[in-house]
Amino acid sequence: MRIIFFAGGTLGHITPAIYLVNQIKQRYPNSYIIFAATNKDKSYEIINHSKCDKVIYFECYSTNFNIKKQLLNFKTYQQIKKVITEENIKIAYGFGGYISGIGIFAASNLDLYIYIHEQNSVMGKANKLSSKKANKVFLSFPMKQKYNNFELVGSPVYHKASQVKKQVYKEKNKVLFTSGTLGAKVINQLAVNLSVGHYLDNFKVTIITGKRYYEDVKKLVKNYNIEVKAFSNNLIEEIASSEIVISRAGSSTLFEIIGTNTLSIVIPSPNVTNNHQYYNALYFSDLKCLEMINEEDLTINNFLNCFNNLINSKHIYYDNIKKLKMENVIDKMIGVLNNE
Repeated sequence: MRIIFFAGGTLGHITPAIYLVNQIKQRYPNSYIIFAATNKDKSYEIINHSKCDKVIYFECYSTNFNIKKQLLNFKTYQQIKKVITEENIKIAYGFGGYISGIGIFAASNLDLYIYIHEQNSVMGKANKLSSKKANKVFLSFPMKQKYNNFELVGSPVYHKASQVKKQVYKEKNKVLFTSGTLGAKVINQLAVNLSVGHYLDNFKVTIITGKRYYEDVKKLVKNYNIEVKAFSNNLIEEIASSEIVISRAGSSTLFEIIGTNTLSIVIPSPNVTNNHQYYNALYFSDLKCLEMINEEDLTINNFLNCFNNLINSKHIYYDNIKKLKMENVIDKMIGVLNNE
């Protein structure tokens, strides 16, 4: 099997793609896989540590009315077609981002088998365009639009998280605040206010601030028994070892939380395309698998009400999380390869 993966722009696109790459290489060691990302993705260590046979970075931009950028996108399109032809690639996977839109368009014009994975509850622009050319579109969340080539499977990240939970000891009363690589001011401020106000004195608290907020948060909670980190090299184990997680509602984070059977309160970012974090969180909130607070409604009182509800009714949330069965996500996403 000779496969090319397209994913870029954010770790939300890249992480599930890399995990699927690694699973394919584990099951089919003789497969040949190229990973195509953008120049801006070169700093992501997860790509460098993957089992890809080759990684190629391309220059690409949003589809807007900037003629210069459109010419650069067309140049990338031509480069991708050349790579596919010279490397004798037969299968393409698209996981989102501008590189995915351009790459899948090139792959479709060369008659490759095409598979798309949409991480969020609202389909991104690149995936929306690419889905029309795909043999199969794998979904993390249910979609209102139902087409014959759509299949709800969940996220590859869920499979990874479900493996981690078996290896990591969950600490009772450990509370983790986290908000992504860059961090989120509103979550860090909430953690500080709760700590300074002694609301969580009976809990072991860890705050992963993001690099830009680390020094400020560290100064504010220095007199309290709280662990403060700028980042974590293994966030999924931090989540798995916690009893309660407070975080944003990115797709990968949610599936890590659900996959590790962790209680959570999520605060969706309002500053994302199509407000997809809200709809990601709403899906699991409606299933009573987590608590959700909109950022505009976030107060100490609202948070404590959600927090106490989790503690007092934890068995209900655990039961609902266990009802979600997505163990076959990897089998389904790799199984299609046997037909090509």
